[in-house]
Amino acid sequence: MKGYFILPILFLACNLNVAERDVIIEPTETSDVEAIEQTLSDTNLVFERVFPQLPDSSDYFIHYSECAVINKNSEPWLKLGSSYGRSDDYNRLIKDLSFQHIDSSSTRKLTDRKMLFSNFHVLSRSKTDKSEVIIYNALEHDSNLDGKINNDDFNSIYISKLDGSEFTKLTPDGHHAWMTEYYEQPNILYQISFIDQDSNHRYNAGDPRFLSYVRLGKKHFEVVQSEN
Repeated sequence: MKGYFILPILFLACNLNVAERDVIIEPTETSDVEAIEQTLSDTNLVFERVFPQLPDSSDYFIHYSECAVINKNSEPWLKLGSSYGRSDDYNRLIKDLSFQHIDSSSTRKLTDRKMLFSNFHVLSRSKTDKSEVIIYNALEHDSNLDGKINNDDFNSIYISKLDGSEFTKLTPDGHHAWMTEYYEQPNILYQISFIDQDSNHRYNAGDPRFLSYVRLGKKHFEVVQSEN
């Protein structure tokens, strides 16, 4: 059985240095929902609609808005009409994903929840296979407790079908995504997640890791969890 590495979700060093482990951010009273609201209200974030994506073998456009963390007084950012140029340190944030059939003028939201994503991509198998799925890197937890949601926080993994239906969380609640692996022949997507047991906002050897998997060829996704 041949496994195909899909996407490393986080690259966190297993650092057992005692001095660094003692540097822990003090918790705040900000909930994850409040952190997302705070992020979306940040005037230094410019969200703009971009051209939709049309994945290979899909009949659905994927519409979304994306933004960058900007400094309006910084030289690398040049205002062009109502848009800003992107610098090399561009931090991608995505919101408002929706789907539109190529023969329709209507769109359907991926979710009614307020969510931010760092990325999404189609897990391609073959150009004729209509059972392909989309993998989303969701930013939904203020894991470093700084009062906002961004790429400094841990990811969760979601999947959906190409039309945005069956939007399903692969990462167990309370866990953080580590990496995924796809096995083509059985058509199974595995994920390793971990629990930040000592609340030091990083992965280390003391944090328990878990395996989750989902069979992608099914009509409805069913996530199976087992401890690693």
